[in-house]
Amino acid sequence: MIYKQWVFLMLFLCMGFYPVYGEEAEIEDHASNQRTSLYLRDLITYAAGFRDGIVTNYSESLDYYVSPDIAPWFDEFKNTPWAGIAPEILWQRFFLDSQIVVTNIKNRPLVIYYSVWPDVYIITAWQEKEGKFKINDAEIVSGDFFRIPQSEQIQATPLWSRSTRYLLSSIENSISVSLKKGDRAFLNNKSRAWRSAGGLEDAVDNRRLRKSRSVARENVLSNLTNIYNFYYSKQNNVENVRSVVYEVQSAFYLDLWDSLYDEDVVGKQVEKYVNGIDKEFFLDARVVATVTHAKGVWAFITIKGYPQISLSIQLLLDKGGYKVNKIDVIDYTRAYSNG
Repeated sequence: MIYKQWVFLMLFLCMGFYPVYGEEAEIEDHASNQRTSLYLRDLITYAAGFRDGIVTNYSESLDYYVSPDIAPWFDEFKNTPWAGIAPEILWQRFFLDSQIVVTNIKNRPLVIYYSVWPDVYIITAWQEKEGKFKINDAEIVSGDFFRIPQSEQIQATPLWSRSTRYLLSSIENSISVSLKKGDRAFLNNKSRAWRSAGGLEDAVDNRRLRKSRSVARENVLSNLTNIYNFYYSKQNNVENVRSVVYEVQSAFYLDLWDSLYDEDVVGKQVEKYVNGIDKEFFLDARVVATVTHAKGVWAFITIKGYPQISLSIQLLLDKGGYKVNKIDVIDYTRAYSNG
């Protein structure tokens, strides 16, 4: 008998709430179904622990979750084009809001981490030994690698920023399409050779893979540069944006947002999500992207410990400064489900 297992797992762990994405896998019998469920539960616990651990303590997380043979892979990005930037800064930024996809379940389960802002996948293969999981192989590619046919050219521009007329819709579409395409690249794989199934083998002769790796690294750096500019630029307009964004964060932390902003400014979903977040976390919220347009700026915030949502803050030019025009929520889980 064939059992269908829908792997859209929402695990309420002691560490938090984790949406994990992936399509159905066919399980041959009930006993196999139980074993697979337990295996996946443990794997996802480790995968989420690795993501959260990198953000809080890079070195310890690397030691605990990554095998010694592959650990240098995470440090090699201090070379061009990331020369001079500590690897932990890059990875802490990437994993802060990365989403988790579990795929290739019937053979060798893979964990894919995807961050929408640089539009980059990190594919990780895990090995289980005595009940503990460690990453023993990893790869980095840009979003187009899995999204488009091999005959098409990989673009450097992140998918969400290719059409900014309806920016929030573009971001949600990028999340949904990218998570599903990353999963489906391995969905029908019938062997344990995951690199071959995903088109990730033979880097020497695989020009497409080399191109995608390069784009991915450049995009992570570009996103980090965008964030650095927000926090440290001394230009008047950036300082004004920064000041207003900090005011919004303070309003949520002090629970004054509903008295400071009109109902038409705060999106209908904001209250639902904000009320479910420990207000202390707003002190450690991070801007993960900004987008400048003719009439103002969009700023996107991720709250540490809540990678499944981002707050969007739309600021409009107003008398030489900026005013808050709209605050909304990007719900990654909802975007995946509705896409």
